[in-house]
Amino acid sequence: MNKSPNARDGVDLKKAFADQPEHIKNLAFNKPEFWNLTLFVELLKHGLKKPLEDFERVEKRQLFTSKRKMKESAIFGFYGEKSRELGELRSKAADYLNNDVTDAISDFEPIKFIEANNKAVSLIRELTKWKKDLLSIETPDFTKHLVSLLLQMPEGIANSIKETIQKVEDIRKLEAPKLEEPEAEYTISFSINLPTDLEESIAAEFKMLQSRYDALNDLSDDLD
Repeated sequence: MNKSPNARDGVDLKKAFADQPEHIKNLAFNKPEFWNLTLFVELLKHGLKKPLEDFERVEKRQLFTSKRKMKESAIFGFYGEKSRELGELRSKAADYLNNDVTDAISDFEPIKFIEANNKAVSLIRELTKWKKDLLSIETPDFTKHLVSLLLQMPEGIANSIKETIQKVEDIRKLEAPKLEEPEAEYTISFSINLPTDLEESIAAEFKMLQSRYDALNDLSDDLD
């Protein structure tokens, strides 16, 4: 039996793109000139629209949500755990920007575009959940600066993912017309852009919290 013309390595493209708008299906199936750059951009624009809206509305929605109170002796561990989770999300985002994006664009396989799009959507949703969890706790005054610093990290990661759309659009407009072959290789570099010294500032705040936590433990021991 002959394979479907829209099949790649046993994967049915029609099925993979079934939930996508017609203009995206057209790019994947018909492959017009420079389709790979355009497909990448259109998939992300469509796929990230709702997740990014949810991500950007978290703080406003959390203003009207009751918050859990946490003992001061436990708050240090909570923020430490959220910081570790954030580090894992940053690593995922770096892998996405350094590998998934460039692999999809350079390999000219529509399935890889779907996979890259799904990973970006998943990352934004994880960042949204992280923000909700962080803001679900009543923030003590002495941790407000730390929380404000921590919130800059997911913002930087999300903005870096959004920036890939503009960067690829720029390549499409400036580079693609110069190429003799539509399926030439592109030299593309993406990175996570964070505020200067953000990580150092977070580390300094955690050091301050550690001192406070240690002092509380010492006081508790003295009372015992």
